Amino acid sequence: VVTMVAAITIFGSGTGWMLSSPERMETMRKAMAEIRMVGNANEMAAKYDDALAEIATHRDHVDAAATMLGVSPDAAAHEDESMTAEMEAFTRTSGNAIAERNQALTDRLGRRVAKTAAASDTAP
Repeated sequence: VVTMVAAITIFGSGTGWMLSSPERMETMRKAMAEIRMVGNANEMAAKYDDALAEIATHRDHVDAAATMLGVSPDAAAHEDESMTAEMEAFTRTSGNAIAERNQALTDRLGRRVAKTAAASDTAP
């Protein structure tokens, strides 16, 4: 009984607090409208599948256009994922490439983890 009275009191005071401000009510209405707009999970999954099909269609168009230009879409698939050559050609410098920066950060973080582990006598 005490738990029920406490729950009713909390619910009642929360409702009173919510109704006491028009801004809170408007915010609640907007939130409920957004929740209704989202719909159910199956509907969202269907929209996602449609978007993926559309992306695949556009990919096919790009591949066809590349083929018409005499470039094989498969030849350049993963030729240089770090784009080092392209970056150097664009900037006309031989600055740090993305892969080099990533490796430097990994090395630096690895040293810091090793130093912390050595100080606490635990393995990383």
